This record gives sequence, structure tokens and C-alpha cells, in this order.
Amino acid sequence: MRHGQTSWNEAGLVMGQTDLPMSESGIQQAKAMITELDSLEVRTLFSSALFRCQQTAEFVSRALDLPITFVPGLEERCWGIYEGRHHTERDTTVDPPEGETLSQFQDRIAVALDLISASDRPLVVTHSGVIRYALEKAESDKSRRRIPHAKPILVPWGLRTVTAS
Repeated sequence: MRHGQTSWNEAGLVMGQTDLPMSESGIQQAKAMITELDSLEVRTLFSSALFRCQQTAEFVSRALDLPITFVPGLEERCWGIYEGRHHTERDTTVDPPEGETLSQFQDRIAVALDLISASDRPLVVTHSGVIRYALEKAESDKSRRRIPHAKPILVPWGLRTVTAS
């Protein structure tokens, strides 16, 4: 699940690893999503350590009475000089200056997801880039579909092992 919205998401700005809290609308999204979790039978809860994910995971933790495990590697890609700029200024076809290369990003996500994959019915609170990578590895989904805020997305773990490139 992606974290609830931030003011930068609402303004169309690249967040990357800039550590901002959820906006008021993001908090409302996180509260509203709780009702969707009952049918998922979540047994373990993992999160990126970035504050917007921590906040979202705290709603889940309280609702399901589960501890949160923060997993290094679940953070969004570091977009370097593009962070804080409008998303239309970012060139996603090249590695960002002062940021992470695509392979660095994917390799650290793969390590984090491999750690989580053995868990019983996990819910992972993370970022859109991480979710896209997991979907690509699990489903061969190469689309650039929009990843909604604070909505559970089922990633079929058993179809393909998520491993570093």
C-alpha cells in the first residue's frame, strides 16, 4: 500500500526521499482505508521509515493491533536534483543527477522484498516506485499505471521470486 498523500503529492512535486508528513487529505485517506483491510487478513506489517509511510502504518497498526517493522530499502527512489521540482521537469529515462541509479534503487528494493516475502500475509506500506517495481517483478506488469494513495494493492508473491537484477 502506498502512503497517504502529502502536500507535495497534491502539488505534483517530486518527493523521492524528501521526508514530509501526510497532508490533511492524506490523513483522511489513511483513516478511510482501514475498513478495506478486514478482508485481507493481514498478519504482519512492514513499512518504509520515511515519515509519510510511518504515519500511514500507524493507522494500520492501531486498527489491526500489529507491530510495525521498518525495513531498510523500502524508501522511494532518491531523485536527487529533481526532488521538490514539478514532476514534468523530471526525466525518468536517465539516472538523476545526485540521485540513485535505477539499478541501485531496484537492487535495494529486491533485498527488502526478499526479506518480507517469507512473512505470513504481509502488508507493506511504501511508495509508488517500490510498488511499481514489485508489480513488474511479480506480474511482468510494465505499465506506468497510477498507484493510488492509501489503497491496498495485491502483489502475487508466489508467481515469481523478487530478486536483485
